[in-house]
Amino acid sequence: MELKEIHRTYPRNPNPEQSVASDDLSVLSRFQNLSLFVENPTHNVTSDALTRGTSVDANSSSNSKTQQQHALDLTGYRKIRSVGQGSFGTAILYERQSDGQQVVMKQIALSNLAKPEREMAMNEVDVFSKLHHPNIIAYLGSSVRGDLLLIEMEYADGGTLAQMLAERNQSEPLPERFVLNIFEQLTSAISYMHSQNILHRDLKTANVFLHGKGTVKVGDFGISKIMNTNVHAQTVLGTPYYFSPEMCEGKEYNEKSDVWALGCIVGEMCCLKKAFTATNLSELVGKIMTAEYVPLPACYSESLRHVLGLMFQIDPNARPSASELLQYWVPFIYRNLGSSDGAAVGDGYTIFCTASGTLLACGDNSNGCLGQGNKTSLLVPKKIEKLEHIPIVQVASGTTHVLALTEGGIVYSWGTSSNGALALGKRIHVALEPERVILPQLVQNVREVYAGPDCTILFTRQGDCYCCGSNAGNRLGLGRKVSGTATLRKIQLDANRPKIVAVSVADTHAAFLIEGGFLITLGDNASGQRGVGHKCELLQPTIVRQLQARYVLNVKCSQTYTVATTDDNCVVLWGTRLGTPESCDDSSGSHGRNNNDQVI
Repeated sequence: MELKEIHRTYPRNPNPEQSVASDDLSVLSRFQNLSLFVENPTHNVTSDALTRGTSVDANSSSNSKTQQQHALDLTGYRKIRSVGQGSFGTAILYERQSDGQQVVMKQIALSNLAKPEREMAMNEVDVFSKLHHPNIIAYLGSSVRGDLLLIEMEYADGGTLAQMLAERNQSEPLPERFVLNIFEQLTSAISYMHSQNILHRDLKTANVFLHGKGTVKVGDFGISKIMNTNVHAQTVLGTPYYFSPEMCEGKEYNEKSDVWALGCIVGEMCCLKKAFTATNLSELVGKIMTAEYVPLPACYSESLRHVLGLMFQIDPNARPSASELLQYWVPFIYRNLGSSDGAAVGDGYTIFCTASGTLLACGDNSNGCLGQGNKTSLLVPKKIEKLEHIPIVQVASGTTHVLALTEGGIVYSWGTSSNGALALGKRIHVALEPERVILPQLVQNVREVYAGPDCTILFTRQGDCYCCGSNAGNRLGLGRKVSGTATLRKIQLDANRPKIVAVSVADTHAAFLIEGGFLITLGDNASGQRGVGHKCELLQPTIVRQLQARYVLNVKCSQTYTVATTDDNCVVLWGTRLGTPESCDDSSGSHGRNNNDQVI
């Protein structure tokens, strides 16, 4: 049983069936206009009807005809369809003829509204126009035509977070990194709003819109408030499942109530149900005021549980601010995530690996990297069915292909490669679902896989390294005349230091971390990215001699430069950092655009 969204209303006779015990009236009398009903995010609404910064009210059908008659054709816009129906108006999808961009026009019939409701509608324009953030639905303009208030806004085509959660199977929790990605984006938006002295006051999953390649956006600012002081206690607006204790108790509230609501959203994403569940209003308020929220499933980290507990502190002063969440607590959760619960990110897509070894994928699927047997893109992580009963210990993503490794050293690949990076033979350039890589007799006991830009590298427990795919710039050491290979071939480096620990590959060069903390580079040196003190062509692998006295821990190759970190907390870089201005005052004679070796 769920509770109806609260809008600003006017006194009416309360339903006797909704009366509560007299000892609860001090809190619950403020919510006397709240009724109970079963809220279904997908009920009587098209898949995108709730996604345009306009709330949908289940009781608005009585005036829908009146509102629909105000829908009009606008000069310079082509009407496509209605995408939302709310208590204050309708949301219509248009195509802007000047550039072909799809936008939503929220149309509010002011003549149908009482004075306080008109003020609330104009308040939305006032607040909305002040906000410019990548995780907030973009305000594109507003005007009044006759008795119609028109608010033009960005079109988000992925539905709402509420719809996505409602469609999710309860037995398939969302990957923690996916939850954290949305949490971080929402925190960024809310931190920005608060920095502009704006309190949202109606944060909920139905007001979080999915858009583009994993981007989420906050919308619906109809009851938001520009904060000059704390909000008066009797201003009860929003959705009861997301109310903070101070709102329930009749106290003044501030931006920390938004933080509480954000906690409700995070809890809902993890549990696939409301963070505070109840069968009646009295029970709901009681649970909120004692912070009795639904515990997170066991698959989520202790760090996430700790941060959620902070957001659900009953005392608002004890809750972190949105800025503190963004700057400290979200990174804290990321840092403490176990390596068994990882993610690999490719070109517009993400592969999640859970602690149990299950793979889920979402994002752009134009190259078949989601492993679903098709090229349909996904906004929400979905299991890779072919590997469902095969525990995976590691996953790696290249630009357009993916590798997965089992505990027994079996390798799977899928995606697209025109140069043999799939390791499935010369004739197979596309695999829409995982295919087992048949390893040569010499390539056994694989301990780690690496997917670079159109190349694959396998590490064995003996310390050998085998590769396939593009050899652009001779980055794999196969010879200048060899453009690539679909057959796994051994990479030959320094015979005196044979064991390769890690690798990073860029478009035309590569760096190999060797046991003992040494670094060897291969490939193109036109930008000085090989770290040898010049930009001349190099045909053989070379050791970075300037780092021989240090112990290198990590290395990362970019297109024109290389970065390494050492055990004495140094960050070392060499090559060409495009876009960095030259420094005329550098007494050492080296310049920012063309430093061959720098210690920061």
